[in-house]
Amino acid sequence: MNTITFSHPTYSKFAGKGVVSIEHNGQIIEGMSPTLIQIFKCHYNDLSAEFLDYDAQYFVRYPNRLARYPVPKTELLVLIFKIDSDIFTTCRRWTPQKEKYYRSKIGEEFKIVIKEVKE
Repeated sequence: MNTITFSHPTYSKFAGKGVVSIEHNGQIIEGMSPTLIQIFKCHYNDLSAEFLDYDAQYFVRYPNRLARYPVPKTELLVLIFKIDSDIFTTCRRWTPQKEKYYRSKIGEEFKIVIKEVKE
Protein backbone atom coordinates (compact mmCIF):
# COMPACT_ATOMS: atom_id res chain seq x y z
CA MET A 1 0.00 0.00 0.00
CA ASN A 2 1.10 3.59 -0.59
CA THR A 3 2.31 5.45 2.48
CA ILE A 4 2.57 9.12 3.38
CA THR A 5 4.54 10.37 6.36
CA PHE A 6 3.58 13.06 8.84
CA SER A 7 5.62 14.45 11.72
CA HIS A 8 2.92 14.63 14.39
CA PRO A 9 -0.15 12.54 15.29
CA THR A 10 -1.94 15.59 16.71
CA TYR A 11 -2.44 17.71 13.58
CA SER A 12 -5.64 19.72 13.94
CA LYS A 13 -6.67 18.60 10.44
CA PHE A 14 -6.86 14.99 11.66
CA ALA A 15 -9.34 15.77 14.47
CA GLY A 16 -12.64 14.04 13.83
CA LYS A 17 -11.60 12.90 10.35
CA GLY A 18 -11.46 9.21 11.10
CA VAL A 19 -7.80 9.17 10.10
CA VAL A 20 -7.08 5.68 11.23
CA SER A 21 -4.74 3.12 9.73
CA ILE A 22 -1.92 5.11 11.33
CA GLU A 23 1.47 3.69 12.18
CA HIS A 24 2.77 5.60 15.18
CA ASN A 25 6.19 4.75 16.61
CA GLY A 26 5.87 1.19 15.40
CA GLN A 27 2.32 0.68 16.71
CA ILE A 28 -0.27 0.25 13.96
CA ILE A 29 -3.82 1.43 14.49
CA GLU A 30 -5.90 -0.30 11.83
CA GLY A 31 -8.87 1.11 9.98
CA MET A 32 -9.76 2.98 6.81
CA SER A 33 -7.07 4.63 4.73
CA PRO A 34 -7.51 8.00 3.02
CA THR A 35 -7.74 8.19 -0.78
CA LEU A 36 -5.76 10.80 -2.70
CA ILE A 37 -8.37 12.69 -4.74
CA GLN A 38 -6.52 15.75 -6.09
CA ILE A 39 -3.20 17.55 -6.18
CA PHE A 40 -2.26 21.03 -7.27
CA LYS A 41 0.91 23.08 -7.45
CA CYS A 42 1.15 26.52 -5.89
CA HIS A 43 3.64 28.78 -4.15
CA TYR A 44 3.75 29.23 -0.39
CA ASN A 45 2.99 32.95 -0.89
CA ASP A 46 -0.33 32.03 -2.56
CA LEU A 47 -1.63 30.27 0.56
CA SER A 48 -3.58 32.19 3.18
CA ALA A 49 -2.52 32.24 6.82
CA GLU A 50 -5.84 30.54 7.63
CA PHE A 51 -5.07 27.66 5.26
CA LEU A 52 -1.54 27.30 6.65
CA ASP A 53 -2.92 27.21 10.19
CA TYR A 54 -5.40 24.51 9.15
CA ASP A 55 -2.84 22.47 7.26
CA ALA A 56 0.20 22.73 9.53
CA GLN A 57 -1.14 23.31 13.05
CA TYR A 58 -0.71 20.58 15.64
CA PHE A 59 -1.08 20.17 19.39
CA VAL A 60 1.96 19.82 21.67
CA ARG A 61 1.03 17.87 24.78
CA TYR A 62 3.73 19.27 27.04
CA PRO A 63 3.58 22.10 27.53
CA ASN A 64 -0.02 22.28 26.29
CA ARG A 65 0.13 24.57 23.26
CA LEU A 66 -0.49 24.78 19.54
CA ALA A 67 2.45 24.83 17.14
CA ARG A 68 2.75 25.10 13.38
CA TYR A 69 4.93 22.82 11.28
CA PRO A 70 7.25 24.99 9.15
CA VAL A 71 5.86 24.77 5.62
CA PRO A 72 8.66 25.40 3.06
CA LYS A 73 8.41 28.91 1.55
CA THR A 74 8.77 27.68 -2.01
CA GLU A 75 6.78 25.89 -4.73
CA LEU A 76 4.49 23.32 -3.12
CA LEU A 77 2.19 20.46 -3.96
CA VAL A 78 -1.09 20.50 -2.07
CA LEU A 79 -2.48 16.98 -1.74
CA ILE A 80 -6.16 16.49 -0.98
CA PHE A 81 -7.21 13.24 0.71
CA LYS A 82 -10.70 11.89 1.36
CA ILE A 83 -12.04 9.54 4.03
CA ASP A 84 -15.76 8.87 3.59
CA SER A 85 -17.18 12.40 3.23
CA ASP A 86 -14.31 14.15 5.05
CA ILE A 87 -11.24 15.64 3.41
CA PHE A 88 -7.88 16.89 4.64
CA THR A 89 -4.84 18.36 2.93
CA THR A 90 -1.11 18.28 3.22
CA CYS A 91 1.53 20.49 1.63
CA ARG A 92 4.74 18.99 0.29
CA ARG A 93 7.76 20.61 -1.31
CA TRP A 94 7.31 20.52 -5.10
CA THR A 95 9.66 18.65 -7.39
CA PRO A 96 8.84 17.37 -10.89
CA GLN A 97 9.35 13.81 -9.62
CA LYS A 98 6.98 14.25 -6.67
CA GLU A 99 4.33 15.81 -8.89
CA LYS A 100 4.56 12.91 -11.35
CA TYR A 101 4.46 10.35 -8.52
CA TYR A 102 1.45 11.83 -6.72
CA ARG A 103 -0.47 12.42 -9.98
CA SER A 104 -0.03 8.72 -10.74
CA LYS A 105 -1.49 7.86 -7.32
CA ILE A 106 -4.75 9.85 -7.59
CA GLY A 107 -7.62 7.53 -6.69
CA GLU A 108 -5.40 5.26 -4.58
CA GLU A 109 -5.42 4.68 -0.83
CA PHE A 110 -2.57 5.61 1.50
CA LYS A 111 -1.48 4.45 4.92
CA ILE A 112 -0.48 7.34 7.17
CA VAL A 113 2.83 6.90 8.98
CA ILE A 114 3.65 9.23 11.87
CA LYS A 115 7.34 9.81 12.55
CA GLU A 116 7.32 12.32 15.36
CA VAL A 117 9.84 15.12 15.32
CA LYS A 118 11.24 15.98 18.74
CA GLU A 119 10.97 19.64 19.63
